[in-house]
Parts: sequence; C-alpha cells; structure tokens
Amino acid sequence: MIGTSVERYKILEELGQGGMSVVYRGLDTSLEREVAVKMLHGHLASKPENRLRFHREAKAIARLRHANILEVYDYSSEDADKSYIVMEYIPGSNLRQFLLQHGPPPPEAAAAIAIAICQALEHAHEQGVIHRDLKPENVMISAQGVIKLMDFGIAHVIGAETMTQTGSLMGSPAHMAPELIEGLKVDVRSDIFSLGTVLYWITTGKLPFDGQNAPQVLKRVLDGNYIDPEAVDARIGQEFAAIIKCCLANNPDERYPDVTAVLEALIQALARNGFNEPDQLLSDYFKNPLEFTRGFSDMIVARLTKRGQQAFQSRQIAQATRCFNRILAYDPDNPAVRAFLESIAHRRTYHRIGIGAAVLVLLCASAMFLYQRADSGPSDKMVAQAILDTNEAAIAATREAVISAAALSVQRAAADASHSAQRRRASALGEHVVASAKDLSSSMPERALLRAHVVRPFIPLQPSVIESISKKVVSESTASTALAEPKVRYRFKVSPPAATLYLEGRAVSAMEAAQGVDLTLGRHVVTARSPGCKPFRQILHVTRDPQERTSIVLDWDDGFVHVVSNHDALVWLNEEPQPRSIRAGGKGAALRIRFGPADTVQSEQKVSLRIAASHDLQQSRKQVVTVRPGAHATVNVNFASGN
Repeated sequence: MIGTSVERYKILEELGQGGMSVVYRGLDTSLEREVAVKMLHGHLASKPENRLRFHREAKAIARLRHANILEVYDYSSEDADKSYIVMEYIPGSNLRQFLLQHGPPPPEAAAAIAIAICQALEHAHEQGVIHRDLKPENVMISAQGVIKLMDFGIAHVIGAETMTQTGSLMGSPAHMAPELIEGLKVDVRSDIFSLGTVLYWITTGKLPFDGQNAPQVLKRVLDGNYIDPEAVDARIGQEFAAIIKCCLANNPDERYPDVTAVLEALIQALARNGFNEPDQLLSDYFKNPLEFTRGFSDMIVARLTKRGQQAFQSRQIAQATRCFNRILAYDPDNPAVRAFLESIAHRRTYHRIGIGAAVLVLLCASAMFLYQRADSGPSDKMVAQAILDTNEAAIAATREAVISAAALSVQRAAADASHSAQRRRASALGEHVVASAKDLSSSMPERALLRAHVVRPFIPLQPSVIESISKKVVSESTASTALAEPKVRYRFKVSPPAATLYLEGRAVSAMEAAQGVDLTLGRHVVTARSPGCKPFRQILHVTRDPQERTSIVLDWDDGFVHVVSNHDALVWLNEEPQPRSIRAGGKGAALRIRFGPADTVQSEQKVSLRIAASHDLQQSRKQVVTVRPGAHATVNVNFASGN
C-alpha cells in the first residue's frame, strides 16, 4: 500500500495495525494536509458484515466533536472496493507507548489524564455512543500534550442494532467489563469499568486483572479478583484508590452511575491537595515528565503535611491518618509524622495524668465535703454534685492541655520537614530503577522506568486505633458544644438562564441560586448544564468576603452544517478563502459553527454557503442556513453531470 493512493489520499507509511484494520499516515492531495487512513484488512473486507461494522464505526465517530476525541474527516461508502476511514493525524504516541518510555506518573498526574479521558467519554455517552474498548493503546497523546480518545471499532450505539454475533467476544480481555464478557446488557458503566482498569494501570504499572492467557484473565475479571491499588503502591493513597475500586466494582450498580460522577470525584480529590487546575497540571507533566516526577515528592509531602496538620488540629483523626500514611509512603522517616506518633504516645501519658488529677480532685472534694458536713451539714446530693463538677472541670482542663501540646508538637516538626526534604533531594534524584518484567508482569517491559523515587516499606497507621485513643481524650460533652462550621451566603447569576446549577452534585434552582446558597469556607465543585451548551465545571473558593454576585457563564456548544452532494464539490463557508471538499456519495462536509459564551442572546446563527461542482465550477449554489448550538443542519445539492 505504501506509495499508492485510495481516492485522493496518498498512503505514505504504516503507523500500526490491529485485528481488524491497519492505520497509515497519508496525505490529502486536495487539501494538502496529513491524515490518518484506517483501512479494513482485505480478508475481512470480503465479508459484508465486517464492512457494515466498519462503516458503522465511521458513522459513530463522525457524530462526535470534542477536543479529546480524534476527529473523522471522511469515510468510504458501504459498497466501496476498499473500506477506510480518514481521521485527523496526531503526531505523538499512545498512552502505553508514552508510559513505557517515561514510567508511571505521580497519582495526581494520573488523575489529570483520567479527567481528560472522562471528558471524552462524557461527550460520547451524551451522543449515545459507548466505546466498549477503552485501553491505553486507544488513548493518543499529541506532541502538544493533548489527550485524544480513538478507535471506536466495536463501539455500541444506543438504540442501534448490535453487530456482534452470538458467541463472539470482541474487545481486550484485561479491560473488559464483566457484563460484556457474559453477553449481558451494556451501558455507560461498562466504559467506567474499563476506565478503572486504565487508571489502575497508569498509577501502579500493573494490570488489575492479569494471567498467562485470555481465559485466565477473563476468569479473574468475572471473579473481581485484584489487589488493592494502594497495596501495590502506597503512594496512591486511599482517596484515589477508593475511586479506582468504585470503577472496578463487579456489579455495575455498585460503580459510579455515569462518567460525570467519576469526573467530579477526580476533580475534588485533586482540589483537596491543592491542584485546582487539572489542565494546567497535565500540561506541566507533559512538558517534562521526568523533571515533574522528580520534584513531585517534595511538593506532595509538603501539601499532605499541611493538610494532615489541619485535620489533626480539627480532631479529624481518620483524615489526618490518611494524609500521614501517604507521607510515609514517600518518606518513611518524615519528622512531622514522627511527631504525630509521639503526640499519640504523649496523649496516652497525659490521659493517665488526667485520671490521677481527677482522682486527686475527687479526694480533695471529698475532704471538703466531710469538713463542710461537720460544720453545716449539707445534703449528700449537693456534695455529690460538687464532687462531679470539680472532677469534670479537672478532666476538661487536662484534656485541652493534651490537645494543645500534641498540636504544638506537630507544628514544630513541620519546620524540620523542609530541612529534611532538602537533604533527601540530592539522593532521591538518583533513585531511578529499571523495573523487571516480573515486577510489571505483562503491563510494562523491563526497559520501563519506574517513578523517580524508590518506595520503601512502611507500616500504615490504623485509624481505628488512633480513634480509640482520641475518644479517651475528647469527651462527648466537648463534641456536643463544638462550634458549627461558619457558612457564607453566595448568590449566583447563571447564563443562560435555562441552565441548571449543581453544587457538590446537588441541583440548585434558579430562584435559590439568585437568592443565595449558604456554603462552608473552602473549595466547592460547581457544575452547570443547559441544552445547547458545553458542560461547565469550576472550583469555587469560598471566602468570608464574597462578590455581590458570582457569575457562571456556560459556552454554547458548536453547531454543524452537513453538505451532501451527488458530485464531488467544494464548499465555501461565509466567503472564506479556503474551501472544504466533498466526495460524491460520502457523508459530505461537516462545517463547524462556533458560538462562544452563552451570556449573549445569540442562540442561533445564519451562515452563508457557496457550493460548486469540482468538475465544473460554473455550477454553483448559494444558500443561507440557520444553525443552533449543538444542532446539526443538512444541505443537499445536486449538480448536472459533466460532459
């Protein structure tokens, strides 16, 4: 095929091939641009059902227009001699190739990659398309660091007749959802399961379900038999591990209900550690993966230390424990965590002192009781109440002293942490290791680099043990009198007015948003949706001094005009100098119409088209078309045949 042409596409080189097709780098000789040409294998193209499936893939992808999905330019007709799809050409590598070269990214960078994949899946699901074959090989990374989801070869179009024959199993076993293996109903949650396998692999360098052959892998998927990702690499932490495990639930009802829920969980997890811009995080990582990974350890330890201290001082012991566990995974000798452990030991000692003090107070009160009884003879009930009041006051004073001492111990250790980090940095930069094939199983070969820091074993802190100690110090009376968390009223102006606002996943009516919503201080995930608009997401930083009204402006979705002709033709949009070409009998030209922010009243556009026959430019048609956001309009033209 190299050096030959298919229609107007010249084949330049082979990029790769799979079980159904081979992909070439090609040149569109009409528009003089590089393209990717995917061609169905000849022995498969001889069967009508294979050509029909291939044609259906082209139609499925053609309806998807998203920054994180590979765009389709053209495809062959069902009865063409050669079945092909012409797509945008992305210089770069797929996700598997990229990580084989650079090694697994830090967990937060992995989450940013997953967010880009989620955004692509979310758009596909909104258009009724389920991918069904999500895996690292089907995720492209451009030279500019843009994630592109591709290869919808076995995609399921909701409402369309299935093309998979009874008894056949299509997909990648290690990434297939159990219901797909068993031939049960497939929905968006099947893609969520596959997303979980990809995120597991990105963060650990291993597949959750592996085996010596496909039947072994499929059995492990059906059994739900995999190792907890945090047990494979403790640096992942409980928050990200919980997201992965929810995606990998064997029962679809126990997974996230949709990709939007996964997306919001990942965004919130990043925000809790101070990463409020996933796109910027992803850009920083792709600019220089090695340098980013080298510097990540000190950065995340500092952020986790601050977060753990705040949780500890707020008596959120379980949350503090999760933070300190991740710190220990990066730095087993971290001084801040040592101070935390020492403070727990001190609290046990102080608790014993508190008991002794209470006993002493009780004895003193008893002595006073006897003295007063001899003098004035108060009732036994009054004396008992006096002893109880004195005892509780002593315990409360001792308890507060213990908590203050423990918090001060952690704060003093924080200063030591930065000096320790500087001493570690020089040695840590050299701790690159080459993973063996045994360590990474079949996921990554022995040439793949692991992360820039060697993981040393550690014993995780047990929240249940620490909670039991905490309960001995912090009494129920203190909890009942704790001050309520302060809230601030925020008012929102949402554009367009028909949009629905969501705060932490809760729908807020337009009236409620205008009147104001009471929010706690800190970060909140704000999303909004409206027909004809792109989904809106933002991290809102709630402070004590809010703006008079917070503006939420969605962007109108792009509209499209499809031009179909009975002859090859050229199309000019709004008198632009560069035309788009149309192949006779093909899907035509899909012209993208951009609208911009939805704070304007412009909810439709009138566009002018000039369409001319390629064989005779004198045959020309002009037409004005009204286009609405997110909508598709079709224009059909017919030209007379040339001589």
